[in-house]
Amino acid sequence: MWTFGFDLKSYGANRSRLEHQVEKAFWQAGIALRELRDRKLYRSTHKTFEEYCKDRFSYNRSCSYQIIDAADVVDKLKECPQIVDILPTAEGQVRQEAD
Repeated sequence: MWTFGFDLKSYGANRSRLEHQVEKAFWQAGIALRELRDRKLYRSTHKTFEEYCKDRFSYNRSCSYQIIDAADVVDKLKECPQIVDILPTAEGQVRQEAD
């Protein structure tokens, strides 16, 4: 029998929790970018949201807005739990819907 030097049950729980965080990451990034843009929190260092995203995150304009748009789609899907029981886990899964 293999011993790993750690509790397999807590290992599995930690792994599941971290995987869930990764799956939600694009949605959380979109929400954060939307708030930065809408509240103009970038203005202390940059003239435009696009410049800010390029300098801070290396995101071009289209990438920044795709992530925001994807988060908007997920927000809409969350309003319909009776229809959608599995939410997207990547921005690319909702890109067409966001256009």
